[in-house]
Amino acid sequence: MAAVAVVRLQTYRSVFGLTMLRFGTTVFAAWLGVVARPLTQAAALTNRLCDVPYRLKGGWSWNRSRAEAYEARRVLCHWQ
Repeated sequence: MAAVAVVRLQTYRSVFGLTMLRFGTTVFAAWLGVVARPLTQAAALTNRLCDVPYRLKGGWSWNRSRAEAYEARRVLCHWQ
């Protein structure tokens, strides 16, 4: 994603010229691409899904789709 940002910023630079803001954001995007630990798309999605556990509610708020989604997340995230 950082590479796409750098390419887009270079496109803006070639059309509209170089400004301090474009220079700074290009440097920052390149820095993020180098420093940020790259995750595969699947690992990033799994981390995002497993970060916030969701508790099922009983009674009138029960929903079959929500219960099936919770069960899938429980298996994926190894929740007990």
